[in-house]
Formats: sequence, structure tokens, C-alpha cells
Amino acid sequence: MSVSNQRCAGIDVSKGTLDIAISNIASQFTVPNGTDGFTQVLRELKRNETRLILMEATGGLESGVACYLQSEGFDVVVINPARLEILPVQWAIWRRLIV
Repeated sequence: MSVSNQRCAGIDVSKGTLDIAISNIASQFTVPNGTDGFTQVLRELKRNETRLILMEATGGLESGVACYLQSEGFDVVVINPARLEILPVQWAIWRRLIV
């Protein structure tokens, strides 16, 4: 599968929750930011054949879920929020999700 056709997910990370949106499907959900939530995220990402995960750096709050998903074989991109303007136009939907 080429990168341009790859199903992606955006994760908005906060201290208590993870808000997830998966591209190409109307799937948005919220889970706790912790081990139980990571397991739920993993199950949904695998079920929807998602490979690329994008999230905003949030002072380390993203580290747990980012490392967990990387260890499970996902491509994870953590974006510095000060650099969001460099994203290509086709990524505009993700910018709206994570800003």
C-alpha cells in the first residue's frame, strides 16, 4: 500500500484522555490515556488497518502511547505544534484535529 493511500489516524493527547480520529471512515472515539486506553486504541487501529499515526507533542504526555504504538509496529509521527504550518495542504484535516 502506498503512503498516499495509507489509512491514517490522528491522536489528540491530553493528560487524561486520547481522542482518536481515523481517516476515510467516520470513526472518532476517546479512551483513557493509560495502558487500558492504549489497548483499546491498538484494537481499533488494527481493526481498521491503520498504519500511520500522527499526534502533537504535548510536553511528554504523548510518550506513552507513541512508544506503545511504535512497539506494536505502527509508524508514529509526533509533530511539534510550532511547526504545524509546514504540513502539506492534504494534511489539513489532521491539522484541524490536533490544533
